[in-house]
Amino acid sequence: MYRYPSRNQFIFVLILLSFIVAISYYPNLVERYYSMGIYPYIGVTMRSLTRWFPFSIGDIIYIVLVLKLVQILIKIVILLIKTQWRLCLVILMRYTYYFLWLIILFYALWGLNYSRLGITYQMTITPVKNYTYQDLQGLRNQIALKLNNLASALYPDSTNTLRVALWETIKCDIDNSYKTASTRHPFLRYSVPCIKPDLFEKYADYFGYTGYNSPLTGEAQVRQNIPRLTIPYTMAHEIAHQIGYASEDEANFVAYLVSIESPNLYLQYSCYIEIYRYVSIALLYDHDSIKNSKQSIPLNKRVIKDLQDIDNFLRLHNQVLAIYMMNIYDEYLKANKQTKGINSYNEVIGLLMAYHRRYGYR
Repeated sequence: MYRYPSRNQFIFVLILLSFIVAISYYPNLVERYYSMGIYPYIGVTMRSLTRWFPFSIGDIIYIVLVLKLVQILIKIVILLIKTQWRLCLVILMRYTYYFLWLIILFYALWGLNYSRLGITYQMTITPVKNYTYQDLQGLRNQIALKLNNLASALYPDSTNTLRVALWETIKCDIDNSYKTASTRHPFLRYSVPCIKPDLFEKYADYFGYTGYNSPLTGEAQVRQNIPRLTIPYTMAHEIAHQIGYASEDEANFVAYLVSIESPNLYLQYSCYIEIYRYVSIALLYDHDSIKNSKQSIPLNKRVIKDLQDIDNFLRLHNQVLAIYMMNIYDEYLKANKQTKGINSYNEVIGLLMAYHRRYGYR
């Protein structure tokens, strides 16, 4: 027997949601009392509860929610066919009420971090927005130098082979790297690690992701079937989400900070490979790139091969459905104050330039 949620129940949930929306317009309050106040305790508590499960609780929850949504839609269609309008309305009201609670949980458990002041406030830097082709080329040259040096250290033998790091080894190295970074940047402290393989990675190509953070459970899910070299940086990125950096450009930047502080050359190499790809894509879309002929630093042959392997993987595994899913994610990001949507990932370039202008290249 279905019943309407009471009027008072609806009023209460709408008041709660309105309060969260109102708070989101005050980044200073969000930063001080939520992101750097209660959220670290929320994150640690959720990770403490879910880390003991060998599988992803978040993946299970999301598949249950999808199945439930399908069930509701089928039920509504059947009722509409039978012209049972009142019962259909009751079901819609009931699940709208539950949906509002789900939104409240999302923002209370993690989503308010979209409204914080964030890493630019903590690092006292202002992202560079109007950078030139020369700026981009200079950044790419600095990264190319790092990649060449790291490749020489990681591939010392004549066979040019790199020992493949095990999943658990990478997790341990990332955890240690966050500890190292937090000695210089205390706000990057990460405790109670909770990183898990994605249960549905075989189907992830259809959705176009390599990893994601689960706001409702505090877990970070990372695919194991992506190029091994991309896993360390992906893990560092998802952990950045776990500790409260919701925007994609900030998560990329935090992963960069953690990587350059790490004594682990494999993590550094993984980071610089990803950043090099971001900068190269930005250069391709620069309108002045044809007019400029500033000399690029040539890459080590091994670096070129690693970049090609990653690009080949992405090209072979790119599914048509992923394009539509990325469009949905683009709208989700825009709805959460990331005005550039999916292109927010590339905004890490402005953060990197601001960081290097203030602190120099390391």
